[in-house]
Amino acid sequence: MSSPLVSIVMACFNHANYVEESIRSVMEHDYDNIEFLVVDDGSTDNSLAIIRALQAEYGFKVITQENQGVTKAVNTGFSATNGEYFASFDSDDIMLPGRIRLQVEYLQTRPEVGGCGANFEYIDAQGNHKPGALFKKAASYQFHDFFVDRRWLGGPTAFFRRQAILDAGGYDLDNPIQDTHLELKVAHAGYRLDIIEDIVTLYRRHDTNISSNNKGNFKSHLLAINQFQAEPGYIAAKRGLIHAELKKAVAEDRAYARELFALLPLKEWNTKTLKRFWRYSRKRFSPDFSKLRAQRKAA
Repeated sequence: MSSPLVSIVMACFNHANYVEESIRSVMEHDYDNIEFLVVDDGSTDNSLAIIRALQAEYGFKVITQENQGVTKAVNTGFSATNGEYFASFDSDDIMLPGRIRLQVEYLQTRPEVGGCGANFEYIDAQGNHKPGALFKKAASYQFHDFFVDRRWLGGPTAFFRRQAILDAGGYDLDNPIQDTHLELKVAHAGYRLDIIEDIVTLYRRHDTNISSNNKGNFKSHLLAINQFQAEPGYIAAKRGLIHAELKKAVAEDRAYARELFALLPLKEWNTKTLKRFWRYSRKRFSPDFSKLRAQRKAA
């Protein structure tokens, strides 16, 4: 019996330094029924020339469009593919051997699961391994786990049933970070989302990562949970997200911390909010002893 069709979509914008290695990591898999599509999202470097050369070698599909952002690029690819299973894969990451078969076989035996994630390791711009990736234990999550407890599959490893994405209403084209919101929507549609413990991706961290923009990430996550304001856990979900962002902001960016506190009405504050505010106030009103010492020396 033939293996089910798997669609892999790679959105690329100005990743000429990485896209060849990323494409080869997908095309050299041992899974025999892959529909691979690269969407060049208006690259201005040499990415498209590299993609075209690899297209001639491997025979995959390519779509070019003006720059619209990763969510719209991935959605373009999703709409143009037909696989029973679907994954988007970043054009700077490396897919490890065996990933596709592993995740297909997992979902094939669990029809109630809408998608699954796994583990990844960090690499730097040169491909050197870096420490720090959180290891996720095997688990099965539902909507509340993603919404309130802030669980996640992990964009570099997420793998979905196409029908689950369709049942969830597809991608939110207004959200610039597509993966977290899609996980929420699929879980809200009634599907379980599971974690496999295998390491399946090398996730490249460099200065141009979208995920390195902390403020942008926060806004995208807030936009995602704000679409579920009718859910009973909404206040807790919003408060937890703001608390996580405040942890660093109260120490390093007081202006941003003020903006974050303003997002929570006083009636929604809890003990953790008060602790964050105490740290913010202490930081705000504590004297800067380094400046005082400098002033004393100058006197």
